[in-house]
Amino acid sequence: MLRFTLRRVLQIIPTVVVVALLIFVIFSVVPGTFAASLFADGRRAADPQMIARLNEEFGLNKPLMERFATYVTDLAQFDLGTSFRTRQPVIACGPRCNWRSPPWSSLSSSACRSASLRR
Repeated sequence: MLRFTLRRVLQIIPTVVVVALLIFVIFSVVPGTFAASLFADGRRAADPQMIARLNEEFGLNKPLMERFATYVTDLAQFDLGTSFRTRQPVIACGPRCNWRSPPWSSLSSSACRSASLRR
């Protein structure tokens, strides 16, 4: 049993790395920049100075590999970054922003357990 548990725990590592890589790649290949989309309202072009300042603030002007290395080290330290909307740490927003999650996760866990018992 210990060997099985250890093997499962060790399988988590490559899974987390692949998921982190996929998330990073998806957000990196989206056309345009986040800063431009944040300020563009469709009626007028975003201010280039404001876009440059936001790119500097969030490190979006750094090379891709440097951004990925920063992303992975921050994830390893449970630093999920700063919210674009509130400018507060994302980890601090967790309970306040995800207040619906515990009841739904409990409900889904119960449903899965009852479905597995029926078989």
